[in-house]
Amino acid sequence: MAVEGNDNTSQRNENALLEVGAAYCLDIPVIIVTDSELPSDIRGNLYVDAPKSANKEINYDQLRSILFERMKEAVNYNPRSSKRFIVHGYATRGDVDFFSLIKRCHNRIDLLTTNLGFLVTNEIYEKNNKKYTLLDILATELSKKNEHFKMRILTLDPDSNFTNDRALALEKERREFREHMRDDLETVKKFITSDDFPVMAEMRTYDAFPLQMVYFFDNIVVSSVVSNSRSSRECNTYIHRLNAPNAKNTYEDHFGKLWLQPGTKIFATNRKKTDRKKFWEIIPDQ
Repeated sequence: MAVEGNDNTSQRNENALLEVGAAYCLDIPVIIVTDSELPSDIRGNLYVDAPKSANKEINYDQLRSILFERMKEAVNYNPRSSKRFIVHGYATRGDVDFFSLIKRCHNRIDLLTTNLGFLVTNEIYEKNNKKYTLLDILATELSKKNEHFKMRILTLDPDSNFTNDRALALEKERREFREHMRDDLETVKKFITSDDFPVMAEMRTYDAFPLQMVYFFDNIVVSSVVSNSRSSRECNTYIHRLNAPNAKNTYEDHFGKLWLQPGTKIFATNRKKTDRKKFWEIIPDQ
């Protein structure tokens, strides 16, 4: 597998990036050919730094020679694991069965995203001819979790300079885009800081260029990249488990580093113990 990197991130191909991430996660050889520095989250086993002449033009004869050697290395590469790992793919994030993922989750939910619109406004679950948002599902199911259950949410700071970049990339008016982000932040803040919220929870905002959207439900990962041309919720989305060889490095370590990164701010927290009463039964059992 090969992918070319260049300085024009508007040409970023989200499907190619997902394929690179999935291959690295499964310890499959990845050859990355680039004439520029790569974002830190893009990892490969075998790099080819395109050789250039004095006038900064790529020397294709040297490039072919180097690439041939890297391809020979890839053929002889021995993966650390011979197991097969199944990755489920979906056309959009809304096609994922989040109700089942949340219902079967026993220990933790971690959400890394660029904004909270998908939680607050997208109706992704239907029952008895009525539609519900991800926030509705959480409100219904969290009261059924054990007392040690934890939820963390990490989202882009509306006041970050990167929010301007995101608005421009999506062809949105910047001020309106920020206001929508702030409104959704306040909605989720009220949700997790309510007196009868049943689990420990914390929400933080980060100030960094967003590279991927990742939701964790115990050891199950729902992921997609942040496309530079459209909303990530409309991009291909994949589900797999953290037991793949490099999955922890690719996803969980990235979340942990961003959670503790300077510039990341605590926006809302709830560490109170509750009486475990029925939280908000928004979605009926029957």
